[in-house]
Amino acid sequence: MSLSARERILSGVELALGFPPRDQTILAARGQEHVPWLPAEEPWEPLQKELEALSAVFHRVEKKEQFPGVLVGILEKHGARSALVWEHPLLEALGVGGLLRGAAVEVLAPTGAEGFVGQVAGADLGITAAECAIVESGALMVRASQGWPRAASLLPPVHVAILTARQRLRTVGDLVPLWRQWLSSQGRLPSGIHLITGPSRTADIELTLVLGAHGPKVLHVVALDPGAIPEST
Repeated sequence: MSLSARERILSGVELALGFPPRDQTILAARGQEHVPWLPAEEPWEPLQKELEALSAVFHRVEKKEQFPGVLVGILEKHGARSALVWEHPLLEALGVGGLLRGAAVEVLAPTGAEGFVGQVAGADLGITAAECAIVESGALMVRASQGWPRAASLLPPVHVAILTARQRLRTVGDLVPLWRQWLSSQGRLPSGIHLITGPSRTADIELTLVLGAHGPKVLHVVALDPGAIPEST
């Protein structure tokens, strides 16, 4: 059976990571779709250490009641007056929109592709859910979808990513089964998958490091303990 373009890409990633080549019939087996999520009770410290080494700001939320204070604290720290927010089940269950409006922060709802960039370019914050975090490197993965514009993690100067304790993988190689699971269940991969490794950074020819030149200058990661995850998600 011939491989599709997406299967060739995934197989190439696996080979680069040291996995042996597989027959297409084996690739489709259910066993290959198992995603090795870390236990929700696993300590946050290893991931926190990597994130802080990347200049990200880590916030641990142990109970549901603590989340509003953490989010409002981030808004106040940056003097935010507008935010581009994903229409995501986790963010809705946490009441992010209501908390923003209560803090007098405008929730942007861009309409139409033509003026999209202009409408969101002035947003003070972008708030997204993270699909997962890679503990070994501190990288976060987000994916684009309807209501989840990639601009939210790329255009505003501050990116707030919300992550649950159930969404941690140990290594980048553990992403492959997750992508195959998406391909199997949805018949295609998302239009955009981004690995975010700290705030945007670049350096000139003299190796002078600059944050925020090509994306957010600040990355806040809000990590939800099992006791802080809404029951509806």
